[in-house]
Amino acid sequence: MDIGGYYEVKEALNQRVLKPLRTTLEGDDRYERFGIQPSRGIMFYGPPGTGKTMFARALAGELGIPFVELSPGDVTSRWVNASTEQIQVLFQEAQVLGPCVIFIDEAEHLFGARTLGDGTIHAEDRKVTSEFLVQLTKENREAIVVSATNRPADIDSAILRPGRLSAHFEVGLPDEEARHAILNVHLAAVPSELSGEDLTELASHTAGLTGAELKDIVEDARRKAAERDAECVEREDFPPNEELEELSDMRNHDIEELPRVDENNATGTSTPDTTDIDAEDFEDSGQGTRGYH
Repeated sequence: MDIGGYYEVKEALNQRVLKPLRTTLEGDDRYERFGIQPSRGIMFYGPPGTGKTMFARALAGELGIPFVELSPGDVTSRWVNASTEQIQVLFQEAQVLGPCVIFIDEAEHLFGARTLGDGTIHAEDRKVTSEFLVQLTKENREAIVVSATNRPADIDSAILRPGRLSAHFEVGLPDEEARHAILNVHLAAVPSELSGEDLTELASHTAGLTGAELKDIVEDARRKAAERDAECVEREDFPPNEELEELSDMRNHDIEELPRVDENNATGTSTPDTTDIDAEDFEDSGQGTRGYH
């Protein structure tokens, strides 16, 4: 994967998801022979700007299959039952398409916990989560559902059980080695005189910054080099170390954990538990005839 740093995440993704899926798609039964089913449900979680979407795109690219990106706005509707119908259509179309990656960003809005004690969860939001549970547990699903969130604590734990979005990968803040790699990636396409020592220095003074923020720093340096009509980017185009440290100190990226999955109910079966899906979620409320607020 052409992503700077994050070697542990890339290796774990390769071992648990990419290799089993690739061999299965190629007709190789070595994993199936030992009862290992490729993960077709993935959750990336971590602070904003750490590259969760890039990992999803890279996964589709490595497998050579279509990438379909969705946001909550593409699915949700103000009309009663319309959102669940859209989800059904989405998975029906994906089934016709064959192997593909369905990427769902801001997953907390579609997979939110359905049992908050303050009663603020709307019935339609519960239906959306429940409909995804139904679709994720259907047999013979070829689509790989990849989701991302920077608010993992808000995710319904039922979504995370075996047979659903069971492969979980934390994409956290990059360490120094990853920051060095990210800076190098964003300088690779332009003339640069930065030495390895320069990159090491920049990486050591940018602790706490995300990949997106490091990209912005490099883009500012490239812009300064262009403004002074330079032949290449130099260290002077970057902020001094003190300014970089001040910038790092200003950032406050809270890192949340995914909710614990109830192992007693984590059976991995293809049929949802009765505790997961409430029958009331699917009662006819006058399909598409009333708005809600």
